[in-house]
Amino acid sequence: MKQLLNNNIENLEFESKKIPNTDIYELFGFQKTINAINNLKDLNFLEEEIKSLSYLDNIYYDKSINDRIRVDSNTYGKFNSIVNTVKSKCIATLEAFDQAIPDQQEYSVSVKLPDYKDLDSLGKFFTKLNKSLEQAIVNDKIKGNVTIQNFDSGSLWVELMVGGVIALRFIGAITHTAAVVRNKTFQYKILEQQARTLEIKNDTLTDLQKGLSKSIDVLVEAETKNLLNREGIDYDPEYLEKMKFSVKTLAELINEGTQIHPSYLANPENTNQFPDFTQLDRIESTIKQIESSAN
Repeated sequence: MKQLLNNNIENLEFESKKIPNTDIYELFGFQKTINAINNLKDLNFLEEEIKSLSYLDNIYYDKSINDRIRVDSNTYGKFNSIVNTVKSKCIATLEAFDQAIPDQQEYSVSVKLPDYKDLDSLGKFFTKLNKSLEQAIVNDKIKGNVTIQNFDSGSLWVELMVGGVIALRFIGAITHTAAVVRNKTFQYKILEQQARTLEIKNDTLTDLQKGLSKSIDVLVEAETKNLLNREGIDYDPEYLEKMKFSVKTLAELINEGTQIHPSYLANPENTNQFPDFTQLDRIESTIKQIESSAN
């Protein structure tokens, strides 16, 4: 919401002049103002203003190339009043955000917690998250750190500082890898549940469960090695085991509802590996692409 406001608030301006000896005003550069207000409609506190603005159809729907229009004083007064109200609301909202929520930093990440109902689950969540992130970035290779910047009161979000651009990029990459593992593991779990409905022998079901468990271990190792190779990180067996733990733990947390997002202030070049959690089920492994290219 803050990013959306910052991206559009400067465009809530337009120029105007009164035509001498008439009741007519000429407006300049108002189309960007209308576009900015329409961009802000997702904030859901400008419904009345946008509705009133749409009634001024000669202004609202104007797409003339020269971006200027002449209107009577009544229409001008209504348009100017709507824009000023929108601007005042946006400024007040930004000020409230600044007081209630510390601003993000370039090298911070926002973590959405699952909707836990008890303290025990919440405590285990932070233990798993902390260990998985620390093993991933608090080392001589990534040289990051994990510290709490803010825990939004009344919400399920926590803001973490990670210590630098290398750590930020690696968290994006390992979160994407974990999302891939989560998706594959989810498919294996569905296969196991389907097998249970077939009333097969217990020995056969046990063998299937062992096989799926082995498949998950193979998957985690393959995806972790692929991650480290993509990032150009040399590794020994000990470091590989730590990364496998981080990937598998993050995959479990993502399956429970965890999301990890980069700061909106970060350079897009450093955040392009973070997964799109609105398309979580569609995230696929890059190993297929590598194999396809090799073939």
